[in-house]
Amino acid sequence: MPGLSREKFLRGLKDPFAAWQAVRARARGQCFTLWCRLFRPRITIGRNLILDGKLIVRGPGRVTLGNDVIVSMRVTPFTYDANSAIEIGDNVFLNGTRLGCKEKISIGSRCILAECRISDYDFHSIDPDHRNDPDYVRYKPVTIEENVWIGTDCTVLKGVTIGRNSTIAAMSLVRSNVPCFTVAGGNPAIVIKELKPSSQPAR
Repeated sequence: MPGLSREKFLRGLKDPFAAWQAVRARARGQCFTLWCRLFRPRITIGRNLILDGKLIVRGPGRVTLGNDVIVSMRVTPFTYDANSAIEIGDNVFLNGTRLGCKEKISIGSRCILAECRISDYDFHSIDPDHRNDPDYVRYKPVTIEENVWIGTDCTVLKGVTIGRNSTIAAMSLVRSNVPCFTVAGGNPAIVIKELKPSSQPAR
């Protein structure tokens, strides 16, 4: 079979149920990609989407997924304006991630996003007389650079940029920028560790 290495074939023989799940996830990804091309032109999906969970896309804006994206659990990229844009890079793992976008959310390649919430939009105003007045509700783009890991139950608020190669600890509230090569955590999240680039090649 094209693209099936001997190693993968032997792994499949050892665990046929896992092999079946992998094949099913790839087939579901291909079907969803084709359905979007035919009926949802505002959703753009690259090559080899692996759909191991549910991908629920709602709203009038654009959603773009790069190549080799993995979707697990229930992932919900929602847009709230026709000009909204959610852009997800190549080789990103989305594991129960919730995204709410009024203007723009950009996620770089090779990110790992757990069951967290990312939003560029406040949804309601802090002004008690204008809770649901859109003119009073603030929004600002969110940028997550490449190779970022965001842990479970994190919340990333509007206007935040998380630098490349950073990690956000579980249950953190990120309301200000996070530098590259750092570990941040807490409520509000602060830098708790600085990282050095690895001298060893990735394996």
